Amino acid sequence: MKHGENGPDIMCSGASGQEGVSREESLPTDLSVQTYGISKAEKVERKNEGGWQRLFDGAPVGLVVFDPEGIVVEANACMSGLLGMGKEPLSGVPFSRFLTKESKAAFSQYMEELATSGDEKLCELTLMKEDGSLVSTIVRGSRTKKKKGLPGTVRAAFMSLDVNDSARHWAGPAAALKTFGENVPDGIFRLDHDLRHVFTNPVMHDLSGLRREALLDASLDDWTFLPREMITRVKRLARKAFRTREPQETEVTCDRAGSPGYLHVRFVPEAGADGKIGTVLGILCDITRLKRNEADIQAEHSFREAISRSLSIGIGAIDDQGKQLYVNPAFCRIVGWSSEELLGMRFPYAYWPHDEVRKARKIFLKIRKGKKTSGSFELNLQRRDSTRFDALIMYSAFYDNSGNRIGWIGSVGDISGLKRKEKELQRLNRDLDAMVRKRTESLRVQNRNLRDILMGLNKAQEELRLSETRVLLEKQRLETILNVIPAGVIVVEGKEGRIAYVNRRGQAFFGHRPASGFEMVDNIDQLKLLKPDGKEAYSCEELPLNRSLVNGETIKGEEMVLVRPDGQHVTILANTTPLVIGGEIVGAVASFVDITEMKRSEESIKTLNTELAKNLLLVEDTNKELEGFMQSVTHDLKSPLIVINGFSRRLLELPPEGFEEKSHEYVEYIRETSQNALFLVRDLLRLFKISKGEINRTTVDLAEMSRSLEQYFQGLYPGRT
Repeated sequence: MKHGENGPDIMCSGASGQEGVSREESLPTDLSVQTYGISKAEKVERKNEGGWQRLFDGAPVGLVVFDPEGIVVEANACMSGLLGMGKEPLSGVPFSRFLTKESKAAFSQYMEELATSGDEKLCELTLMKEDGSLVSTIVRGSRTKKKKGLPGTVRAAFMSLDVNDSARHWAGPAAALKTFGENVPDGIFRLDHDLRHVFTNPVMHDLSGLRREALLDASLDDWTFLPREMITRVKRLARKAFRTREPQETEVTCDRAGSPGYLHVRFVPEAGADGKIGTVLGILCDITRLKRNEADIQAEHSFREAISRSLSIGIGAIDDQGKQLYVNPAFCRIVGWSSEELLGMRFPYAYWPHDEVRKARKIFLKIRKGKKTSGSFELNLQRRDSTRFDALIMYSAFYDNSGNRIGWIGSVGDISGLKRKEKELQRLNRDLDAMVRKRTESLRVQNRNLRDILMGLNKAQEELRLSETRVLLEKQRLETILNVIPAGVIVVEGKEGRIAYVNRRGQAFFGHRPASGFEMVDNIDQLKLLKPDGKEAYSCEELPLNRSLVNGETIKGEEMVLVRPDGQHVTILANTTPLVIGGEIVGAVASFVDITEMKRSEESIKTLNTELAKNLLLVEDTNKELEGFMQSVTHDLKSPLIVINGFSRRLLELPPEGFEEKSHEYVEYIRETSQNALFLVRDLLRLFKISKGEINRTTVDLAEMSRSLEQYFQGLYPGRT
């Protein structure tokens, strides 16, 4: 059995196991049991896409594949049943649709954590079914690697915390359990209350060394591959699972070809629809290699600890979120805190001085977000006794087996002594430089003063020339920008409102460049600016530009009608704002945008919407007429068909004697009735066309019609009056 950060990572199908239920009928009972088989079988069948697809479709657990945005790429039938969707496909549906408000935030954070770490993680979510009912689930998911040109996906297994709900929606057929058991790379078996096997998979036979016939209906006492004391422990554990209704697990030892072997046994109680525990599902996993690897890792860890303790420089490691994962003894000696105090600490760390926290945080975030995987920097740190020291920190990133960065490891060296020597050397250099400058200063004073004066004059002239050039360039750039924007711009200066600038678009709005006498904002009413209704003119005080210049208002999106010199009315959208320098209004800026075409487009859209509404009403009337016509055709064709059917049956029932005479009579009735049906269809089609065209009136002989109907029914029902 594989153990990860989130607990046992196992997955297999459960079973109902109660009396009277088939051995192969099963219910999912525990999410850890469900997820283990799928994750292991996925690795075994990764090269066989068809095999994985069969396992995916037949698994008795809700399986979903998400894209990085949380959109469902694929879901199996069990997941659709859990959501109450029946056989309706879930592909392309945002999964947040099935989550409560609280679970949406948890799901979003869960997806971000999977995208960041890529490790398998557990999460508890509350799903909302189609009928509005809620179901609590536990989710185990993992991120797949990115393929060339394609983003990675997230595969998740959902397990309902309600056993009855699981029984209703996830009870799969026997074939699904058999296929699932054959693809799980661990031994799967089921025990009844007498601790006898009622189901075993092929892996169980391989692990035990016993044939299927020897295992089925045998008890745990027949596990000859385990020592007697181990069998006793396993039996006690199985009975405890029946009694407590909770999963139980243990590790046992066995003899493998003269060398010790290790097995992990887990029992999961299985509840039926009535809630009673009828069987327990067992999972037998060979962990011999895992135990040996743990021993090798422990030896390697001890070796590295010895090296770490022998180093004179501090070694520390943090995860990608800044949590302190490891410190060596030298690190503890340098900063003065114990490893128990340092491990688990998050930044800002205790050995960061308060005045260095901002700098240290900035360096940390820059390293974390940057693309460099190694480097060094200097930082002033603080010991536990509040003494400060300069440290040289060298860092390097470390990664998991999937190539994802999971943290940083670094060395910390106290360079305070080197810093002191460096400062002393700098002081000696400064003293020597001061002596040289003092001896030569008397000879250079006059030359330096003269040179400074000349350089100051040259610098002032150069700055003046550059300033004039920059002002000219900025003016040209500003005019170029203002001339290309699709809006008219007017700039006025002073309280008197002198027009200082009008761009080309503004000149086109007014039809000419403003005349020399057109300088006051009070005279802007010469432009004939009207209110949106196009009838009432603005007063001098109401003009937006005047309101910005006099009252300091900022006008946004005020609709106006401009009457050009040629009499054309143009609808414009005006924006004005005051120019304020030192808290005083020194001018104002106005911009105008022609929205005439936009207004026309709005009117056209309204007209089209009105016509569309009328056409929809016509379509509805036509559909109603067609529905009535179909009902009429169905009703009128029913009687001729009944007649044809009746005479055909009589024709088949005629005795041989007198057959020829009666058969001709019946065939004649059938022919006449079918001909009347054809006439009826023709008349109905004509009637339908009448409703679409003009009505042609003609005279009808009702007496002749009555005689024809009387003759028809006498032939249909002879002997009646």
